[in-house]
Amino acid sequence: MKLVKILESQVTESDSALTGANNQIQRNLEYYSLQPMGNEQKGRSHYVSPDVHDYVESKKALFSQTFLSNRDAVKFLPTGSVGAQEAVSKTAYVNTVLNRNNKEKLFHDLWHDAFLSKRGVLLCEWVPDTEEEVIEIPQPITQEMLYAQFAGEQNIVDIDTSRAAITLLPTVGEDGIPREVVTLSGPVTVIRAAGDFDFTVCAPEEYFRDPVADDLDEAMWATYREDVPRGTLIKKGYDPELLSGSRALSMERNSEVHHSRTSHDGSYVSKHSTNGRADDQELLSLYKTWTWIDLSEVGAEYGEFAPEMKLYEIHWLEGQVLSYADGTPAIKEVEKMPFFEWSELRISHTANGMCGADVVSHSQKVNSNLKRAIIDNQNIRNNSRFEAVYDNLLNPRDLIDNSTGGVIFTEAMGSVAPLATPELSPLTFNVLEMMKYDTEARSGLSALTKGMNTDVLSNQNAADMVERLTNAAGSRPAADARSFAQTFLVPLFKYIVECAKKYDPSQDVTEKAGMQIPVVPSMWQGNKDSLQVAVALTPEEAEAHAQKLMTMHQLLAMDEVVGQLYGPEQRHALLDEVFDSLGIKDASMYMMSPADERVQIQNAQMQEAQQMIQQLQGQLESVQNWVLEQQVAQGWAAINNSMMDKMEDNVRADRELAVETRQGDRELDIKSKKGM
Repeated sequence: MKLVKILESQVTESDSALTGANNQIQRNLEYYSLQPMGNEQKGRSHYVSPDVHDYVESKKALFSQTFLSNRDAVKFLPTGSVGAQEAVSKTAYVNTVLNRNNKEKLFHDLWHDAFLSKRGVLLCEWVPDTEEEVIEIPQPITQEMLYAQFAGEQNIVDIDTSRAAITLLPTVGEDGIPREVVTLSGPVTVIRAAGDFDFTVCAPEEYFRDPVADDLDEAMWATYREDVPRGTLIKKGYDPELLSGSRALSMERNSEVHHSRTSHDGSYVSKHSTNGRADDQELLSLYKTWTWIDLSEVGAEYGEFAPEMKLYEIHWLEGQVLSYADGTPAIKEVEKMPFFEWSELRISHTANGMCGADVVSHSQKVNSNLKRAIIDNQNIRNNSRFEAVYDNLLNPRDLIDNSTGGVIFTEAMGSVAPLATPELSPLTFNVLEMMKYDTEARSGLSALTKGMNTDVLSNQNAADMVERLTNAAGSRPAADARSFAQTFLVPLFKYIVECAKKYDPSQDVTEKAGMQIPVVPSMWQGNKDSLQVAVALTPEEAEAHAQKLMTMHQLLAMDEVVGQLYGPEQRHALLDEVFDSLGIKDASMYMMSPADERVQIQNAQMQEAQQMIQQLQGQLESVQNWVLEQQVAQGWAAINNSMMDKMEDNVRADRELAVETRQGDRELDIKSKKGM
């Protein structure tokens, strides 16, 4: 029993340190649900200003737009041994796990606790399980042959052959001796290892952590208590005999916080009233503790443990440590506490931080009193008080009822006169404006951020002035969103991947940029994962980031020198990030990836077409050259023919001239002879 006493003392120490925090949480919950503030007066206004409710819902709306869209707020990076495909598959796996466990509700409850109850706490556990597949064996095979068919699968837990038909087939062994071989046929059940993650948003008042530690990594213990029906615990595998002797809830802790959480509709149910249920429906307080402890002495009755301080996970009830149905104690050594905390306003060197409701609650109280005074003043002006001479008033009830159009009977005129009502101070509305600005300064959420300030619009506004003012007004909420991504989501993503590599035998496929990428956790190689929070986290930042990328795209495409380095792969990567920033995770329906097989086929076809065009161009050039050569040859031939013709004409002319000359000479000779 030493171990149980130590565990109970840890819870008691943590619970006592939460007294002041629980009082503030109780106040915040009541302010959020607009419950009476405790200073109401009979006959006066009971108006409650919704400052806390407005803050929480506005902050949740901003976080929902940031983290529940299709954009990846956090993603794994390819570094070292982690390739690009493995980084994509890890990011897809974590998102699938969260979506399968209703991420919207999970984060909504977590943010609600963080904004109202100082701290949001998530418990992430891997729950092992098995899945069965019935396979029909048409022909008789031996048991060795059956096991050989599944030898390649690492996640086989067992093969159940109890439903299979057994047949004895005669055969002859290697030694020549006849014998019979047992064969199986028919249905065989293959049992494979499986499991899934189980996420629990811990109620702040049921979460007990080492109050001395500033951070969870430095804590010596952390415990979560939840009320679970006895039958559910038996179904989860705990020892039924041990649970049957366990008493139901015997004490009620932190009931004030639980009562405040349900005070909006009065649905609070005392846990003492549940003790009259059926045995399997009775609630038991199950404690799950992760503690650094040396169990060699204090836990000797539960087994043999090494004599050193280690981190153990222990499940226990009030007064006893649980054991499973096979008698094994619910104690196991683990590597890390599976809790993840996030505080909206973290205070250094303290275990507990603050939340927005803590700083806005004071404004709600002052605003409620101021607005009540305004309402009361207007009510008094509309329903004046009177002074009257009692002896001259026939029916005093006429003044008390103060009905519209009523007649007051008196014995003398002037016996009844209305009392003067003080005028509302002209500074009242200035004070309200002051409180409004004070609330915005405390919370960081302005009317511009929430889209509730119409006074900013005027004809003199520049085109994007309103957008700039809104973005500037949302700088603090955006910083809180980045803090949530960096200090909560990043460690959670790493832990999910670490557990998946050890325990998850599943295989899946995801699509990224038109490519099919396998998701097989058991095949992941990287041991030191690096994650990146999106540069543009909020929707406004994402839209501005997309516009900047498109400007870069235009500049790169227009530059003659750099444009040569801006190829299809680079263009696709830039435009794919633009789609991601706009919330479109799969851009394959709008553009194909350069690595897509269809694109490669098109590129190959285009290359073949270009080669054919080049060949045709070469042939055309050859033909053109031949034609040109022929034309040149014909030209030279024509020139030669012309020259030959001219030469022949010249020769003919010379001959004719010679003939004529000879004839002339002859005639001269004849004439000369006659003259003699």
